[in-house]
Amino acid sequence: MCSPVRARPTSAAALLTVLLTLALAGPAFGQASRTWVSGVGDDVNPCSRTAPCKTLAGAISKTAAGGEINALDSGGFGSVTITKALTIDLSEVQGSVLHPLVNGIVINAGASDDVTIRGVNLNGVVPTPAPAPDACQFAGVRGIFVRNARSVLIEDVEVQRNATAGIVVAPELTSPSVLVHRTTVRGSCGPGIDVAPAAGRNASVMVSGGAIQGTASALRVDTGGTAWVTGTTIFGNVVGLQPLGAGVINAYSDNRISGNGANGAPTTTLALGAPGPAGAPGPAGPQGPAGEPALKLLLAPLATSLGGSAGTPVALGYVSTLPASATLTVVRGGRTFATVRGKARTGRNTLRWSARKAGRPAPAGSYKLMLRLSAADGQTTSSTVRLKLGKAKPAKRR
Repeated sequence: MCSPVRARPTSAAALLTVLLTLALAGPAFGQASRTWVSGVGDDVNPCSRTAPCKTLAGAISKTAAGGEINALDSGGFGSVTITKALTIDLSEVQGSVLHPLVNGIVINAGASDDVTIRGVNLNGVVPTPAPAPDACQFAGVRGIFVRNARSVLIEDVEVQRNATAGIVVAPELTSPSVLVHRTTVRGSCGPGIDVAPAAGRNASVMVSGGAIQGTASALRVDTGGTAWVTGTTIFGNVVGLQPLGAGVINAYSDNRISGNGANGAPTTTLALGAPGPAGAPGPAGPQGPAGEPALKLLLAPLATSLGGSAGTPVALGYVSTLPASATLTVVRGGRTFATVRGKARTGRNTLRWSARKAGRPAPAGSYKLMLRLSAADGQTTSSTVRLKLGKAKPAKRR
């Protein structure tokens, strides 16, 4: 008698294995290790080189953890929240993120995730319509907001025009190390870089080879934060270095911290390594071109716009890096309305205009205050501040 043929159980088992594998791999299916954005892309595309996405937010969902987003051409690619290990590198083009009323880039990744932001220009822009002269003149909230990650590299980035802060490192669940390298932070109604971990968390931040200008506090470090600063220019801020509570700022001796309302002081000043022995002198070369002056004349107004009343003196505060002659030209309707001259010393200065002409109050309206400094060695620099004059205040009756 012939034996009955048995069904092969392995076929069903194999089918079940394939189905389980597809189900587990489902969330990562279709993600690429490198994706692309373009000013003429579309977020319905797969974000490949031949079919790029339009925004960073559109590309991030199609990029695998540990992957990279690049740009094919220059453009504005929108704000984004990063929740995994990722690199955004727009350094080969002019890649920007315009973010009025919102954060530019938020990093809320895991405790084992490393994130890199490279070659991005983040701009919070100026509010429209223009705010009152005494209000914050910037529309962005935060340029880069580091909430959680293992490490973050911010390199060759420009962050400008933010109301809260330029770069914020405020971890809630992790204790990240953050390197801010060759990065410029400009224009903030709050700190330029703010290190403020949640209670029980720590954050280590290295600021290297960049510049911070025009902020309320260039570098502010609160309890739980430790910062190191090297090769960085901190100029034209209301306060330079500002450790708070148990926060620590370690500043190397190669920084340039001057021309701030108050330069502040680090927790510790660190010396650079001792130089090695001098080598044998070489032959003399030809005479080179004249170099930069040992001290450069720089000017930083303490406000971008002012307000006042006709006939009431207007005070323009500014910071200068050198003693200089100061000339304030008041322009109305494209013509010179008044000129005021004075002397500037190193540090904070004030130049006043009476807001009057020929003994009468100046007309109400918009003006430009054009301030020019001239140093004894021939260096010059200038800056312009907007002025809005209201109607003259009525005289008090006796």
